[in-house]
Amino acid sequence: MIFRSLWLFLFAITTLFANDLAQNYQRHGIAWVESALDKKLTTVEYWQTFLAPMDGLEYGWLNTYSTLLLSNKETKTLRLMKRQQTHKFEEQKRFSSFVGEIEGEKFKEGDLRTPVGVYALTQRLDNVDPFYGPLALVTSYPNSFDKSRRKTGHGIWIHGLPFSGERDTFTKGCIAIENNDITALNHEVDINNTLLFIAPREHPTTNAQELAHVLAQLFVWRKAWKESDFETYAAFYDEEFRRHDGMGVRPFLWYKKELFAQKEPKAIDFYNINVMPYPAQNGEKLFYVTMQERYEAKSLQYYGKKELYLRYENDSIRIISEH
Repeated sequence: MIFRSLWLFLFAITTLFANDLAQNYQRHGIAWVESALDKKLTTVEYWQTFLAPMDGLEYGWLNTYSTLLLSNKETKTLRLMKRQQTHKFEEQKRFSSFVGEIEGEKFKEGDLRTPVGVYALTQRLDNVDPFYGPLALVTSYPNSFDKSRRKTGHGIWIHGLPFSGERDTFTKGCIAIENNDITALNHEVDINNTLLFIAPREHPTTNAQELAHVLAQLFVWRKAWKESDFETYAAFYDEEFRRHDGMGVRPFLWYKKELFAQKEPKAIDFYNINVMPYPAQNGEKLFYVTMQERYEAKSLQYYGKKELYLRYENDSIRIISEH
């Protein structure tokens, strides 16, 4: 707690309203400073100012990922993007690829489609069947959003081509590239800080204005959660919301309302936040948010990853899935 209080104070005195905060810290203590900062983070203006100096936010505000792989199923290309010192992601290499035999979004095991979405790389396989070339990179399909939509299947890889014999110009759902290319790609990616985006066409992009609205509303949602403000909290959930385990919006909000009614004091902090546009088959504007969450209450303590999938329309967000 001493470290956290010091961090809050040091952060506060570097802002435009540092003098007021410093004076109120002397008068009212660190709790007042924390409350003022919480309120500041809920404003679009704060995030517009914060994001303004950053170059190249078209792929999102990404703090913990340095490499992106962008798969375009229409053009059958896989692009390797690396983050520069300016925050901008620049293309390093572009590979021709094969994707699933059947067009469209993957829904079930064996449908011969390549999924649409954002996936982590979970494993590198060096000892694979020669049909898959020299190696394979395993993806996290199905992700929590896929699971909330009851999508099935597994074993979606980025892999090479057979060492001998002819090869079809399509896969059963994986992304396949030439063996020299998968070897080169293997040397370029750290699977711990790489994301794979699979889009039906061009990858969706964003800008500082949209990101400012998403981030401000994310902290409004957090504030409502922290203060057990059920009406504000519930308004963020879309009618089509499904939790990662399939729970729908009505039972989810009923459960939350019961918890909020207890008015239990709690601390909720978000850090290492990533906000990025999420590919959609129908072209609607979606965002994917990942962050580390610290939740502390008498009844529960949680420290770990938090994921949100958002629908974005008219500068407003609605949560369509959560994990």
